[in-house]
Amino acid sequence: MNWGKRGQVAVEFLILIVIAFTVFIMYAAVTRDKMDELRSEEEHVLLKDVVYMARNEILIASKVEDGYYREFVMPDELDLKYNYSINITGEHILATSENHQQMVSIPTVNGTLKKGLNIVNKTGGVIYLS
Repeated sequence: MNWGKRGQVAVEFLILIVIAFTVFIMYAAVTRDKMDELRSEEEHVLLKDVVYMARNEILIASKVEDGYYREFVMPDELDLKYNYSINITGEHILATSENHQQMVSIPTVNGTLKKGLNIVNKTGGVIYLS
């Protein structure tokens, strides 16, 4: 038998395995980066949705007559995956998640916005949130 030939085949096989493994690692790294980017975009869109939902509730109250009353629920988490905080600062709603921040303007409101059940009403031309 020719042992030199077998040794050469073994070395070529190992080189092929190393090249295949390198390509796989590069593919996995690119895929992971893309998945992280998609998760970040999802988090941003969900945060934006929750801020605009709250804003729309307040805007409706600002445009209707006195006596308006509505209950709405702010989710505890964004899509059961991302934690966030939300509050009213002056005439803005500010929501913050781990990687994003979203702020929108609103009319003047008395009260606070919180996760869970919120009640918006309008009395005497003033919007109350509790």
